[in-house]
Amino acid sequence: MKDIPIPFNLSTNDRDRRGLPIPFIVYRDMHGVPHFTVDNTSALNLVLAERLCGLCGKPLKMGQMWLIGGPISAFHEDGLYIEPHAHEECARYAVQVCPFIAASNYSRRIEAKTLKPGAIDEMEQVHDNQNAPPRPLFFALTRTSGVKLIDADDGSGQKHIQPRRPWKEIEFWKNGERISQEEAQKLAEASDLPPSALKWWPAGR
Repeated sequence: MKDIPIPFNLSTNDRDRRGLPIPFIVYRDMHGVPHFTVDNTSALNLVLAERLCGLCGKPLKMGQMWLIGGPISAFHEDGLYIEPHAHEECARYAVQVCPFIAASNYSRRIEAKTLKPGAIDEMEQVHDNQNAPPRPLFFALTRTSGVKLIDADDGSGQKHIQPRRPWKEIEFWKNGERISQEEAQKLAEASDLPPSALKWWPAGR
């Protein structure tokens, strides 16, 4: 694990057994164990309704909403997100330490195997949102000036997040390291992503 300083807003979050801050929306079972691929629905709904950071739970400033996602979420004409917005410093910390985003050898969903039915509080609702591997080719850390919430069409009651685009700022990340737009462009061109999936790709290379 890289020695990345924990940003101020995340410094008061509880820590897991590795010493990592537990995101505000993460579900903790009846034994207090956090399950990082599972969202606590009540916390998630509060974050979306009150425009809070999904990682630290504190308010966001207008025009300072950052999102983390793969190229389809970020650049497709109708790209949506299921994980909520965050502060810049919280999101930048996450792209460097979150195992799903940053670990080059991430290959399985640990929480899916450890969260047993008997450990789920009957009074809580959860959403298991984590994409199964393979992960996106790279991740985009992006800033938007606002978002729109869209109801999922599967009857789950879940909200999808539609950011206002074009993006105000864009960074590209792979395996916990920032990469250039040129490097991300090469990865996109070598994949089977159609041109229509990159409508909101930044101009220039």
